[in-house]
Amino acid sequence: MKDVISYRTPYLEELRKIAKIRNVSLSTITGEIIHDYLQNHALEKKYDMFYDGKKFLSAAFDNLDPSVFDKIARIGARECARGVKMIMNNFSLQNLLSYFKGWIEINDLELSEFDETERIRWRVETNMGRNYNDICANSFKKVLEGFGYSTIVESNSTEDFEIVFSKYSN
Repeated sequence: MKDVISYRTPYLEELRKIAKIRNVSLSTITGEIIHDYLQNHALEKKYDMFYDGKKFLSAAFDNLDPSVFDKIARIGARECARGVKMIMNNFSLQNLLSYFKGWIEINDLELSEFDETERIRWRVETNMGRNYNDICANSFKKVLEGFGYSTIVESNSTEDFEIVFSKYSN
């Protein structure tokens, strides 16, 4: 028999809606949410991370001087590459993109992927502001190029950024 946890929540109806959409029980969806929460907090210590609100981060990035963007992108890329090396030993494009997709999902961002002949184009909707998008796109670029994949930041706006990378390593 499994242990039982009982608690009150003002979000019961929302949990029921999510469970119905995903075609799982209320118990299953609640268990998944708790599991994801605990996993994210376990990762925080392992990867020397912390989570902050999007409004706070967006405001912080919006007030940065553009002269520090490249330095911050390099720090972000270094930390990301360290995380990648901790969890995988095969740095194929598929594995690297899977890692980035996980990051995009954890941060509740929207990804549109366009598979072209020689390259792949991503549009990532963040709604975090131009500065954040510039730094984030350039961090992705530095990581992928560090693993040998030619990458171009196509555009960035206050809502999203586009990045294009080669399917083949150099």
